[in-house]
Amino acid sequence: MKQTKSIFEHLRVLEFSHGECRQGYHQEKVFGDGGESVEIYTAEIEPGRWAWGYNVYFSNERNAHRFPNLEYGYCRSERDAKLFILGVLLVNGRMFTQTAREAIGNAITELQQLKLF
Repeated sequence: MKQTKSIFEHLRVLEFSHGECRQGYHQEKVFGDGGESVEIYTAEIEPGRWAWGYNVYFSNERNAHRFPNLEYGYCRSERDAKLFILGVLLVNGRMFTQTAREAIGNAITELQQLKLF
């Protein structure tokens, strides 16, 4: 999947460097239904530098995968990294079924909710 803009572009720090996380990253399933699934990955590659990644299986049986790395910049918190990559996925929503798009939107809404406890 080509890296495109996110609706949360303002959360990304545009400093590019090398550093990839192939293990020890946090994995979160956003959607899964039959052959289509969306998982996002986050990892703190360096202190205060959170990277994102994804593993997506589309309904047409294609797959897109990327480990968290600093190639496209970083976010300052895990929450920001999750919002950023979910925003990228939402911008590329035409590649997903309506149900998957709704799940991505719900995940964004949940992250945006303030939690008191």
